[in-house]
Amino acid sequence: MSHFPTFYLFFITGFEEPVSYHLLQTSSFHNHSWVHVGSGWLGELQIHRWNSSSGTFIYLYPWSRGNFSNRELVDLERFFRVNFIEIQEFYTNYFMSEGEFSSIAGENKVNFLFL
Repeated sequence: MSHFPTFYLFFITGFEEPVSYHLLQTSSFHNHSWVHVGSGWLGELQIHRWNSSSGTFIYLYPWSRGNFSNRELVDLERFFRVNFIEIQEFYTNYFMSEGEFSSIAGENKVNFLFL
């Protein structure tokens, strides 16, 4: 299972105190099956979810799109898909094809990679 660091953005204007926006992304895989889970949080309120089958955001509130245009939102989705999913899959596939990382004698070889 791979855990990427949480990214924080701080919004100061419009709030009585600073409010953070952070993204959480977790990927797990076994052989060539992948599961990607992602979410966006404004403070303690989840406002986005990642649809791994379509590679797009799911906006949980009408206002969670912010002031972004549709084109800007498509660009942001592409950015996150490339930087969080595709690059990780590329390197994981590369490392898994290089050989075994851990195996137990007498059993089938099993590759493990923790990022």
